[in-house]
Amino acid sequence: MAVKFKHSNTYTMYFCTFTCYDWLHLFEQTNSYDLVYNWFSILKKKSVDVVAYVIMPNHVHCILNFQDENFNLNKIVSNGKRFMAYEIIIVLKQKMNIKY
Repeated sequence: MAVKFKHSNTYTMYFCTFTCYDWLHLFEQTNSYDLVYNWFSILKKKSVDVVAYVIMPNHVHCILNFQDENFNLNKIVSNGKRFMAYEIIIVLKQKMNIKY
């Protein structure tokens, strides 16, 4: 994702996709599909509609509709990815019995 590009407010529906590092099946291995659903709930509270989505073992596709003209697509997607990654790391450490 281009982080310095300002997305236009003219069209408010975007197709977004992101993958796990090295295409690892981290959603499946950690059973963390609920993290994506939690992110969708947060988006809904911010007036962002999830029009369609598919969650695969190692990546996510979604179509997001922004109702508010003042949105920052880069920030919204990067925050979602970051917090999902934190939770996945916690689960992986627990599975491997790694202490913090």
